[in-house]
Amino acid sequence: MELESNTWSQSKLNIREELIRAVSADQTEALDKMLAQWWSPTTRQILKTIIASLQRK
Repeated sequence: MELESNTWSQSKLNIREELIRAVSADQTEALDKMLAQWWSPTTRQILKTIIASLQRK
């Protein structure tokens, strides 16, 4: 059974609409937290240790 093209197109738009809304939402708070963690002295030290370990190999 073949789906009506309008029904199929609308279904795809409905699925995409939710995804677009989620991706377009204000992510400022989450981004601020992520950046604070990324640039924290503890994280930077762990990354330096990992990089140094990889450079020795």
